[in-house]
Amino acid sequence: MSGLAFMDILHLGDDWLATVEASLDLILYISDFEFQSMKRNSADSSSTFDFMRLVSVLNPRGGIELKNISLAYRPHKRRDTEHLYDLHAESMRFDNVSAGFIMEFFQLATWSAGETTFSHCSIPPVSGSLSSYDLTIEHVPSSDIPADHDDSLYNIVSIWNSRGFLAVHSCPVFNDEFLRWLGGEGEDGAIEAEGIAFLEIDDCTNFTAGALRRLIDIRNDPATLELQEQEGWQDGQRLESVTVGRRVPALDDEDLEWFQRNAGETNVRWCVEGADGSEVHLERKPASWWG
Repeated sequence: MSGLAFMDILHLGDDWLATVEASLDLILYISDFEFQSMKRNSADSSSTFDFMRLVSVLNPRGGIELKNISLAYRPHKRRDTEHLYDLHAESMRFDNVSAGFIMEFFQLATWSAGETTFSHCSIPPVSGSLSSYDLTIEHVPSSDIPADHDDSLYNIVSIWNSRGFLAVHSCPVFNDEFLRWLGGEGEDGAIEAEGIAFLEIDDCTNFTAGALRRLIDIRNDPATLELQEQEGWQDGQRLESVTVGRRVPALDDEDLEWFQRNAGETNVRWCVEGADGSEVHLERKPASWWG
């Protein structure tokens, strides 16, 4: 439904809202809305606070999808509105949602979801954390933001908990610097790739096979795995699979030999799509996969 129609539900009053029962199957699709305020009980009931209060009442356990949502003002950082709600959904999707709205969305509530997708967004630094087994980031940043001035990938991955599957599709900001950061070669040395079991890279052209090789090497290092176990990660959280496809860098002979010999327990599938539509495949499975 449109954002305006959704916000009009508030006019039914608190007595009606108190009768609403949560549904495990409810999925909210909300689009095309610009919020005028963050304030509680604003005169026209069009604030992000009112929005999140209504979402919490309806409690869309099935999922929530937000498209073309923005703010008419600069976002605020207010202590009295931090993480007022604790919400859960099977899935969350943000499609062409403004950075300011994303900031206030996560400021007002803590969220956990089975899968979360950000598409055509620029993701700002946000407070709290995101608990989601699957995280998909596609067409980030939004087309009006220069890729070399965008930290969207860093901002969302750094707060991502319950890691399992990370997919990055058509993101010009996915590059060697980001892969080095994932592997703990940033300023603070934290291994951000901890706990990622499945990595999927699709239609990303600004990274090299060498940087990805380095990340796999770090994740398969016995010292890294031992540190993960000490921090509470299960053994199953090793980097089990890397899938690379479509318009991606081609592999040279050195890369091919490295993946065949040195990828450890990581299954690697690399499929390069040529200009003529042809495809070149590499699939390397560790010996343990064959029993």
